[in-house]
Amino acid sequence: MNVKVLSVIVLLLAAVNVNAEHCTKNFPYHFIKADGTLGLYQGTGGGWWYPCSVSTLKNGVTPEACKSALATYMAAKAQGKSITLRYSGTCAALNSSVSTQLGFSWFGVYW
Repeated sequence: MNVKVLSVIVLLLAAVNVNAEHCTKNFPYHFIKADGTLGLYQGTGGGWWYPCSVSTLKNGVTPEACKSALATYMAAKAQGKSITLRYSGTCAALNSSVSTQLGFSWFGVYW
């Protein structure tokens, strides 16, 4: 039997927003600020998403989960894959030109 393997890296966090949505997004660029904040370019007119920090708790996301999310992002980007996530806002906000700082409850990629 030919089975296509579906790998999903999922980060479960304690904080869950009832208004959260499942979004699939390709973030073309990223950076980490001096304070450890991860920035992902939304690719739509200059908006950036600042979901977490690799050094301190931010938006209910631990530094360990943020580092895992960054590693997942880097692996997905290297393979030309999009990220699928449960965002603490609306997918429309991630597709806008307005920067956002809401967190996420899980962050993964379908291989």
